[in-house]
Amino acid sequence: MSITDNNEIWRGESLSDEADGSRTYSRKFEIFSDDPNESWSVIRAALPTGAHPDDASAYVSSRSVSRSDESRLKWEATVNYEWKPTDPGDDPTLRPAKIRWTSSLIQKAIVRDINGNACVNSAGDYFDPPLEAELPRWTATIQFNAASIPVGILQYAGAVNNSAITIDGVSIAEERARVLSLDIGEEDEENDVAFRSVTIAVECRDASDSGFDLEPLDQGFRATVSGRLTAIVIDDDDGGRAKATSPVLLDGSGAQLTSPSPGTAVFMFYEITRKLDLTVFPGIT
Repeated sequence: MSITDNNEIWRGESLSDEADGSRTYSRKFEIFSDDPNESWSVIRAALPTGAHPDDASAYVSSRSVSRSDESRLKWEATVNYEWKPTDPGDDPTLRPAKIRWTSSLIQKAIVRDINGNACVNSAGDYFDPPLEAELPRWTATIQFNAASIPVGILQYAGAVNNSAITIDGVSIAEERARVLSLDIGEEDEENDVAFRSVTIAVECRDASDSGFDLEPLDQGFRATVSGRLTAIVIDDDDGGRAKATSPVLLDGSGAQLTSPSPGTAVFMFYEITRKLDLTVFPGIT
């Protein structure tokens, strides 16, 4: 003889959780057999084991079965699941990363506004010293447990994402996230599992913001003339010629701009950041 049906029913199912994260579940089943003398071993084998289908951390803690009053061919079963932070076997290195977001303001010299227009005075000249503004920045702080110090950790301080990433559901464009700091705690042990607590702080910028490499205005007091670095001489107020007393715009090739203006100004580019895959860290995808 055999089990003919095994149905999970909604009536009586439950969930309970505590402030420390502990949680318990109850699932209900109706089991049918074609044998009124079915053995308990067969009924027991029909009950679920292992993890809860919606919570892989919670495992079966107890099961109970009683024969229904309706028929000798029907049994009613309750399966209980439980998870506690101190459960034996809970691996601290498998816990999901914890993520916190913090905003701040930074002071930055400004030579172009958000539309790319030069920040100049009414005469069309750059301010000296340059204007400064407070700009918003977001930092995502990610904490996770690792079995050991992450491989190649020395390379990641100050590293920038080499491809688009996602943190906590927030999409961040390529080269707009930078590792500000890494903190690796001393070795700890829980449930016979050794681990270290790792905290990584990541500065996150919008795709429209500037990246982390340098883009200075190309200007100076000397220019390249016939292959030689030569002091720039300009007309002075007396109609004569004299060395420039303030930086003069250059053309990106070392020569003085023939028609210098904010509209023709050239910005250089210097790659100074290390570009790496930040998805090696839990909490970053």
